[in-house]
Amino acid sequence: MHTIGLMRNYKEPTKLALIMAKTLRYYGIDLVYFTPRSVNMITNKVTGEVLRDEIWVRVVIDVPKIIDISPICFQKENEEVINYLMDTVYLTDDMYNRINKYNVQQYIKEDAELAKYAIPSHLLSDVDTFMTFINEHTNVVLKPEYGGEEKHVYLIEKGMFGYRVKYGKKAISMSEAKLIELIQGLVKQRYIVQKFIHSQTLDGQPFNCRLHFEKDGFGDWEIASYHAKVDIEKNIVGKIRQKNGVIDIEYIFKNLFKNKWKEINEKVLELADILPYKIEQFRQRSLMTLGIDIGVSRNGNIYIFEVIGAPSTDYIEYNVVNFRTQYYKYLLDQQTELDTMNQMQV
Repeated sequence: MHTIGLMRNYKEPTKLALIMAKTLRYYGIDLVYFTPRSVNMITNKVTGEVLRDEIWVRVVIDVPKIIDISPICFQKENEEVINYLMDTVYLTDDMYNRINKYNVQQYIKEDAELAKYAIPSHLLSDVDTFMTFINEHTNVVLKPEYGGEEKHVYLIEKGMFGYRVKYGKKAISMSEAKLIELIQGLVKQRYIVQKFIHSQTLDGQPFNCRLHFEKDGFGDWEIASYHAKVDIEKNIVGKIRQKNGVIDIEYIFKNLFKNKWKEINEKVLELADILPYKIEQFRQRSLMTLGIDIGVSRNGNIYIFEVIGAPSTDYIEYNVVNFRTQYYKYLLDQQTELDTMNQMQV
């Protein structure tokens, strides 16, 4: 029986792991769930869990030749184990040329096909550069370069007599002197500053389009989910149409763009046809999964907000498992061909 490794930091197998294990068993493939700490580099064994009759059973087996690894596993304490695995087996990611909010915008800006989707951005390096930027764009957003919670995101708007600063659930007015103090503190951290894109629903709620991509059984990209992510206030949740826990993008577009919604939707899907392959070129390796967040302004302009290496699978677990199962089989077939070629050369 073939084996696929699923490496995560969580001690207990996730809901996705359970669905995946059940599905793979149908195809005669065992899913072994384990953490970086359970790899024995001396014996080349892992202590993991496999599903047997609906129960996770602990096993000790050879390190699987193919491992679905989460980017979250790439932490300092796991460095030795990760380096060992990269030298001995196939990992679905290696974090080489890791994408963040800044370098993805630089890459997009330099690509002839993608440049029109870029958002004006730069690293927050000094106060003078920031002041020049906000004077040019009036509305800007400050974000941690490598992600972070919403409370660490600042939206700053320049007014006639000062500035309006929003962060977390707070909104305060600031003089230029106070704003400079804030920026001086953030310069010491890893922040980027971007032009703020007004991608909002008719109710004024910020939204973006989430495209979740997975590889199929031929190693090609497919859309596993295409939905809206809306920053919904509790009192208007009922006004937003949802399907299976995710928000219907068609509903958002029809309300915003009326009879032009199909044209806007087609522009997003045209970008979806090329963007995952472009990201692989930038990363210089084949990937298994990607999330792309796209903003759409009121005049229908499209912007690439963010590229996510490990997008959430909440509410779309079965779609993801369907594609990932086929891709695992594709990888196993590739591995079998490679093993056969190596044996022929001996």
